[in-house]
Amino acid sequence: KGLFLFDVKKKVDYFLKTKKNLRYIILAHAINASLDKTKKNLRSSNYINFERTKEIINYCFKNSVIPVYISSDAVFDGKKGNYKENDFKRPINHYGKIKDKVEKYIINKNKKFLIIRISKVFGVELNDGTFITNLLKKMRSSNKIYCAYDQKFSPIFVDDMTFYIEKLLKKNCQGIFHLSSIKEIDILSLAKKIKIFFNIKNITIIPKKINSFKILEKRPLLNTLSINKFDSLCKVKYFKLEYYLRKIKKNEK
Repeated sequence: KGLFLFDVKKKVDYFLKTKKNLRYIILAHAINASLDKTKKNLRSSNYINFERTKEIINYCFKNSVIPVYISSDAVFDGKKGNYKENDFKRPINHYGKIKDKVEKYIINKNKKFLIIRISKVFGVELNDGTFITNLLKKMRSSNKIYCAYDQKFSPIFVDDMTFYIEKLLKKNCQGIFHLSSIKEIDILSLAKKIKIFFNIKNITIIPKKINSFKILEKRPLLNTLSINKFDSLCKVKYFKLEYYLRKIKKNEK
């Protein structure tokens, strides 16, 4: 409630000149929002995801508005996992490097800000285009599937993400926070649980290393996020993967 949508490709004044008493601007936009698409379209990715973002951040700081920047686990190199908010960043792909540039730009201004780092976002509608439902559809329509076993991450349910951000804003929190719904998962384990939960019988799941797939950008391997900082301030209830699988099954019905 109370939010309005803006188009980052428009001039800043286009969507702000008629809005009074702004407290926050949530920078959730992205163009070419995948690692490989970012590399293939680096010029447009940098323009929208960095240059245009800077303009809005500058507007925020000039007008006492707090920017809420949705960043990524891609700012880390994936060598240790369970990353805390103050851990050293070393992105290994262009998507992560752009996210890191925006983070540094915000932090170096020494103003009030909120940076939210997340991993893969998923939904529970069968045609929502997110990774769990996409994997389910693929498994139902194939007899063989290759799944990475060596890349671990901390995904977040889209409704959880909006709920958690709202809690942070209501508490007037500032700084950097990691958010997730599931502490750690890999695609191979996910596929095996989907197979059992949805009783998919005629499917062979073949393990494979993530960086052996035909991809343009190298993937970090251990990119799990520690959520202790958020959890210490905003006590919420967390659920196991099966909880979200039940939601998908319910929505199918």
